[in-house]
Amino acid sequence: MNKLFKERRWKNSLLILLLVLGLIILKELQEFISGFLGAFTLYVLMRKQLFFLTEKKKLKPALAAALLLVEAILFFLIPISLIFLMLADKVSVIDIDPQLILSKLNEWAAFIEAKTGVKVFTIENLSFLPRWGIATVQGIAQGAYSLVINSFVMIFVLYFLFIRAREFDNFLWDMLPFKRLNKRAIVNEANSMIHANAIGIPLLAFIQGIFAYIGYIIFDVHQAFFYAILTSFATIIPLLGTALVFTPLSIVMIMNGDLFNGVGLLLYGALVITNVDNLFRFILQKKLADIHPLITVFGVILGLKLFGFWGVIFGPLLLSLFILFLNIYRREYLTYYSNRSSIGTVALQKDKIGPEKKEPGKGDVP
Repeated sequence: MNKLFKERRWKNSLLILLLVLGLIILKELQEFISGFLGAFTLYVLMRKQLFFLTEKKKLKPALAAALLLVEAILFFLIPISLIFLMLADKVSVIDIDPQLILSKLNEWAAFIEAKTGVKVFTIENLSFLPRWGIATVQGIAQGAYSLVINSFVMIFVLYFLFIRAREFDNFLWDMLPFKRLNKRAIVNEANSMIHANAIGIPLLAFIQGIFAYIGYIIFDVHQAFFYAILTSFATIIPLLGTALVFTPLSIVMIMNGDLFNGVGLLLYGALVITNVDNLFRFILQKKLADIHPLITVFGVILGLKLFGFWGVIFGPLLLSLFILFLNIYRREYLTYYSNRSSIGTVALQKDKIGPEKKEPGKGDVP
């Protein structure tokens, strides 16, 4: 008994030590979480190619890993990096004059008040806009820097995942504290969610960008291609999404006196761009994996706060796994106790012991 107590104490002490060290490591490496998540995403997407090269074609793991890294760099990292750097370069040269912005807003407010007699807003209510614009520019510049750093981290981590792929798979499998059937359910859920979001989101962004570009060309938006790319990235933002791009553009055009194109773009965005976003978002997610729309929406909201860009993949995954764990708990434990209680009741009936004759505690199996 004393030995068993000591083993449990050692086990609990080790778990506490692992938890403390894990939290310290996570805190110090939080700037590189995007790199780790990106490496894991690409590993899940490309692991079948890796096993084909190493186990079917008999290539050495290092050579197969090098080939797949080249593929990941050419078809993923370079396009994404170029887009982010282009956005950062475009935004960095924008000269934000708070006084000019406030002056324009004041003129527009006075115009609306003169025409309608209604004071829609005051200059005090809109004083946050210049600060928001400056913070947005700084955030994009910081995001571009983080992208470059985490891209190197991603490549570095992905290489070692590739050359030790089977060991990594076996390690994850052994660490899951569930029965084999439940382990398989968790692995399948994670795999399908990652594939659905990693493939569906870029495809959705591409479709969204095409429709936005057409509208920006029709309504004479300056630098239409640049704003179409911004609209593509805005598709990952739940609820508001593309409205964060076409609405300010429409307002600026109206404020500059281009009423026809401004109103036209606003209607086109509300009727076409927004509906395309809502339609294709759920169609693609449902096609690639059976994901409930609420999991997609609230998962992205959660993920963006926790993980940044990669949150669009891992946010819905977290919610989906949470629901899966609830179902496992219900199936393994709540159903177990319910079945045991039912067995006890059946036994009582067979012994012809009614509720009024039941002996205290008999048949009450916890």
